[in-house]
Amino acid sequence: TFQETGDIDAGVWSAGTVMGLIDSVVTCQELCEDIVTEAERVINTRLANSVTIVSDDDQAAKAPPAITPHWLLQYTYVDNVVQERKPYLREHMKLIGEFKKAGRFVMGGVLGDLTGATVIFKNKEDADEFASRDPFVENGIVTNYEVKEWSVV
Repeated sequence: TFQETGDIDAGVWSAGTVMGLIDSVVTCQELCEDIVTEAERVINTRLANSVTIVSDDDQAAKAPPAITPHWLLQYTYVDNVVQERKPYLREHMKLIGEFKKAGRFVMGGVLGDLTGATVIFKNKEDADEFASRDPFVENGIVTNYEVKEWSVV
């Protein structure tokens, strides 16, 4: 067998439990093209208003960069946030999904040291509404939050 001899033509061999997850085998080029296509989709949909177009045109190059305001929602969390947030995490993630699906949420996430989070919105009203409806805020997981204008160049 393959396991005994190493000869791949000697019989059936296994790659473990991952085998059930593989639905296609693509070339490196196809994989890279898929990654680029997905990145372009994200840029053109979720990040479209965050991108400044650069031109080889001399006149356009001399123009000042376009500033697109966004809004940061910055949270400060309680100590032991991992335990404290558990009862409210499902509803918090549901709210994120609602805003993301409606195109009202650009991106966000928890800080690496778990002391807080930052979420980016396209307008102040969405940031304010999100904070007012967030179960983390309503239930004291967030001890302080601020909404700040952020100018993306």
